[in-house]
Amino acid sequence: RAQVFGAEFEVRKNLGAIAPSLKNFSIGANLTIVHSETDIQEDELTEIRATDNDHADTRPMYGQSPYLLNAIGSYNNDSIGLRVSASFNIAGPQLVLITPGGTPDVYDLPRPTLDLTIGKDIGERFSINFKARNLLDPDYRKVYEYQGQEYTFQNFTRGRTYSLGFSYKI
Repeated sequence: RAQVFGAEFEVRKNLGAIAPSLKNFSIGANLTIVHSETDIQEDELTEIRATDNDHADTRPMYGQSPYLLNAIGSYNNDSIGLRVSASFNIAGPQLVLITPGGTPDVYDLPRPTLDLTIGKDIGERFSINFKARNLLDPDYRKVYEYQGQEYTFQNFTRGRTYSLGFSYKI
């Protein structure tokens, strides 16, 4: 048996409604909140409770975050051919490894990401684009908990990436 339920909220706003001088700016955000659970099979639960008497008889669904937040701010000025956007994303902890034999399950911890994109038209046919990804370069941490203490299963960073592109419209 398993169940998932949740809610999603989204807002988008062009800031020109606040002041005409902000007409080229817009913001947006999206928040998803989810509750998921699945029953742990009896034989597995017996193994788990051999080392953890109080373990619940359910667990979150594999890979399902309890929340997800996305936000974006952008500037778009067609008269000068300039586009700039910054986006932020974070997802809650996710079950990523269900371990056998009563050993603790492994969770991927939340990590914030921040990306930046800038585009500029040069004349009618050329454009240049710059992208910066993963600017915060957070730790990718996978952890498990045993007897009330958190242990690191895996920890690494992916690094930042930058790209520059040119395009020509035929």
